Amino acid sequence: MNILFIYRDKNFYNHNFKNIFEKNLCKMDFGFLLLSLKAIANVELKSLNEFISSKSIFEYDHVIIDSKINIEYDETKYIHFLKKIIQCNVSIFLSYDRPFKYSDIYYFEKFLKVSAYFVPNLLKNFDNYDLPLDLKKKIFPTHWGLGFAEFSYDFLKKKFSFPDIYNNYNSNVFYSGEKRKGKEIRAQIAEDLLKDKTIENIYINLYDKNDSNTKILKLDKYIEETQKSKINLVLAGNKNNITYRFYEVLFLKSFFLIDPHFTNYKISENFDNISEFVFYNLNDLTKKIHFYLNNYEKAILIKNVNSTIFENIYNPFKHGEYLKKIMNQL
Repeated sequence: MNILFIYRDKNFYNHNFKNIFEKNLCKMDFGFLLLSLKAIANVELKSLNEFISSKSIFEYDHVIIDSKINIEYDETKYIHFLKKIIQCNVSIFLSYDRPFKYSDIYYFEKFLKVSAYFVPNLLKNFDNYDLPLDLKKKIFPTHWGLGFAEFSYDFLKKKFSFPDIYNNYNSNVFYSGEKRKGKEIRAQIAEDLLKDKTIENIYINLYDKNDSNTKILKLDKYIEETQKSKINLVLAGNKNNITYRFYEVLFLKSFFLIDPHFTNYKISENFDNISEFVFYNLNDLTKKIHFYLNNYEKAILIKNVNSTIFENIYNPFKHGEYLKKIMNQL
């Protein structure tokens, strides 16, 4: 099976897109999807301009397009070129921090043979998506890549490279994140915890966008503090967003407490024990923090369970078969 992935130019210029793929890095929105495709198919990467200007013979069984190319190009101008060139079914990869809208996919849907829409962190309630009813059956969930790290996947050993796990702790509670418009809830939670004098040894690194260059933690420091904190906070900030940090903390096999918006997403269906690590308000969060600090052996058991679940769902070969089945059936 030959698959073409048409990517957004910004990703290439900012992150050396092809280098990420050649090194099998599970990075950014598309990282896990690409690794999963690579596990089951021959995958080629091209920018929109590369694809349109290519003189080579079309030899693809399926084409996947990053919908965010619409941010950089006027779809009314390029979509007609794609229609002439693409001779197979198409899937669209949608990685917005909000429920996507019909306007996000209108031209793809109108001019191409779109068989599926792959959405990281798909919301359970499809009513949140502004789509015609007949399109909702085309939506399928996938997962984010990692936002912070360049850990490679070994296809022969079928495992990720992994940093050393620390046994001692620097803090009881750790969180690092930027204050952002639309994410006021997470900033408020972090600020309220800092005022709570009953919880000792809290390390919260909360900063404004203007201070991000000086206050954002370097990768090694971020990994170390995550692994060396007894309790990590995972704060999305609103009900229509799951932060990269959810995947990062699971990947680093660290214990965490996550806000209730996690339960709005299909990924929560993989966990039978969500009541043990989801908090529903500030009072519930502080109670859970005190409980697990006083009974940390229970936190370790939960961490081990969640790590096992995550390793099962965050598996490129298994996810690749899932993607292949969808593409072959449609």
